[in-house]
Amino acid sequence: MANFSILSYEFRTIKEPQDMTLFPRRTSEEEQEIFSHKQDYFDRFFKPDNLPSHFERNGRFYRVKLLWHFNGIIVFQMERRGSFKQRIDFKVKKIQNDPWVDIVIDNRKERQLIAVRKNTAVFKPHTVAAILEANISKWLKKECGLEVEIKAQYHSKVFWNLYNKYEKTHGIQSLLFKFPFPNKDWLSEDIKKWQSFGKERNGATRIGLEAAKNEKLYFTKNKENDDIVNAFSGTGHDIVIKPVRHKVIHVAKEMNPVEQEMDERTFNKVFSSEASSSLFEKNDTAAYERAGEFLNKCQQYYD
Repeated sequence: MANFSILSYEFRTIKEPQDMTLFPRRTSEEEQEIFSHKQDYFDRFFKPDNLPSHFERNGRFYRVKLLWHFNGIIVFQMERRGSFKQRIDFKVKKIQNDPWVDIVIDNRKERQLIAVRKNTAVFKPHTVAAILEANISKWLKKECGLEVEIKAQYHSKVFWNLYNKYEKTHGIQSLLFKFPFPNKDWLSEDIKKWQSFGKERNGATRIGLEAAKNEKLYFTKNKENDDIVNAFSGTGHDIVIKPVRHKVIHVAKEMNPVEQEMDERTFNKVFSSEASSSLFEKNDTAAYERAGEFLNKCQQYYD
């Protein structure tokens, strides 16, 4: 079995770029048209003509190898060049070490998920998210004036466990929700309205709930509140909890990323060196079908 952490990615339109030479100012209609094709632009980045041989972040370089790319599913590997020192026969020797990570992206219609094979010794999910976000956004900014934000999903029960714990021991003074831009069709209409409110004004919508002086906040677990929490856990966005007379708690810092298992047979098929040629030359879609079955198990949010 191979364990994969599940990430979610969202898009944002850049209204006022610092470097106006990157792309011309666009009308609202043009921006809406581009945003409606956001996944098409994302898909285009991973085409062989656009995908760089290396990603870069904070002075480090990561070699990228595209295994295959078919009907909205992208499979590739990312490698970090490096070495370590080890004492052998009473001498310190430099040992070459180039660890890599396996990545599957689900960019099919209405799906914006990334599965990263768990390798916490070198590539933690948040590290992979930051590398992908920086390099994909760099290309999207120039190509169409979009950015992408990538975050690790977490179970909504992480929020509820924290909330219930501190509600019982301290009481809750305030909650802060910072809504992501509207990207996902599964979000409720009420959530989309709050998201659109911010997007139309080029800002992120924040909803803060604060108890009156000497009072405590009550945030009951019901469908409406569940929808809000699921929107955040499914997109990986933070919720800030402030208990009475206690430091602020960031839910995203307290969680473990959601994981999904891929069985060995599926893994060997999806990441085989023959998958690319078989998909396009032999019309053998077994790798694609197995990847799709695995990705279909990945949910938009987790209770």
